[in-house]
Amino acid sequence: MKKLLSFVLCAVMLFSVCTLAGCDKNEVGSDWKVVTYSINGGDDAITQKVGFSVTRNSVNIKEVWLNVKEIKGDSVKLSFQKYSTKTTDAGTSDFTVSGSMLGGGELTVTAKQVREANKNAKGWIKLNSTDWNQAYSNVIMQLTGNITIREIVFVDMNGKRLTAAIDKAFVIVEKDGEIQKMKVYTSSELLAFGEVKNGIPNNLLDSQESFELR
Repeated sequence: MKKLLSFVLCAVMLFSVCTLAGCDKNEVGSDWKVVTYSINGGDDAITQKVGFSVTRNSVNIKEVWLNVKEIKGDSVKLSFQKYSTKTTDAGTSDFTVSGSMLGGGELTVTAKQVREANKNAKGWIKLNSTDWNQAYSNVIMQLTGNITIREIVFVDMNGKRLTAAIDKAFVIVEKDGEIQKMKVYTSSELLAFGEVKNGIPNNLLDSQESFELR
């Protein structure tokens, strides 16, 4: 009877800890919840863009992996491509894309993939089925939202994880119930916001070593 009571107490305590802390068996760091926004309630969703600086050391990028927590709906589309930044006449920064896209075009991540990845691969999904083999040091991810991403990893032609950093990003930041200025932010500007409602893309690189445990 004492053993049974001890078991019940342990189970209750574990449930309480998980409830209070947001327990997640595949948690690898902070999330970025990419929410779909439109301008003035219109039908066209705003494309959010994250520019990554990838340290290749003369080795090409072979694969891109995402650790996805969840998606809203049946599927989400996103793309990866080479980018550069330019300054407009108004003095603001913007992105210019060029070169081959990962997977040959826009990619689709399905709810079924996410469920299976969280069950069998600790949330990790390889986005391209064939080698990308691209000598891009600046890679942009474009998407409209409805997906919560834990982490992103770039892999070289030898199957090793590459070092990456956030360069610039055009993302919707919501803080204290208000949408912040819509612009291309630098990594340091995003970090300066502190805690925001849905996280920031800098969180996508806060637990890179988790990739080896997939």
